[in-house]
Amino acid sequence: MVLGVVSQDDAIRGHLGDVGVIDLVLPFLAVHDLVMVEQTSWTLLQLSWNRDNQTRLSLHGSTWFSICSKPDPAWRLVQQYIFQLVGNLVFYHPENRLDMIADSNWVNFLLETCQNHQVSWRADAVRAMCALSYENSFAAVSHHMPILVDVLGASDATEMVLNALQWLKNLLVHDVQKSRFVHCPQATETLVALCGAESPQIRERAKEALDLVADVRVRSTAWKL
Repeated sequence: MVLGVVSQDDAIRGHLGDVGVIDLVLPFLAVHDLVMVEQTSWTLLQLSWNRDNQTRLSLHGSTWFSICSKPDPAWRLVQQYIFQLVGNLVFYHPENRLDMIADSNWVNFLLETCQNHQVSWRADAVRAMCALSYENSFAAVSHHMPILVDVLGASDATEMVLNALQWLKNLLVHDVQKSRFVHCPQATETLVALCGAESPQIRERAKEALDLVADVRVRSTAWKL
């Protein structure tokens, strides 16, 4: 689709959003031509890199959820594009993050996807959860440390592990999450292993996370003394 190609330019994608292109192409997601649906979803993904378009696209959350949760394998490419789109909506837009946090269906679905080793968009779900963890009100009360540790074990997926480590760091700002991490099976071992990863970015971020964990251990020991 020509619109998808030209909307890779940031200035153009913003202008296209201003003139109503999103509402114009959305109906093509419902046509019976799967190739057209794939092209439409890719076009919307390109548009989603613009901040104003992220606000516009966030109004269609039920559409994205319906597509992402569709069990039909033929829709896998469409789902991959839409998962990337959803990641953009929350990664760069605090208001969209708060809206998603308020929707337990979305949060639970993202967490389920983070545990699914069979889908190519697992990394996009991790990226979305990383984005949500920037909200302190969410990070402080989250109870998904075992899921996060499982993701950290995917040491061959650099970008996903980097997002997972940032997700972990955002949680470890809170002492209650440090305690959950320490008591989570294989958590410390997994993080220590990442400190020796081949990727320098992973090593650095893993060491930063480990320092946050060590901080609560040091303070706990000092209190006992």
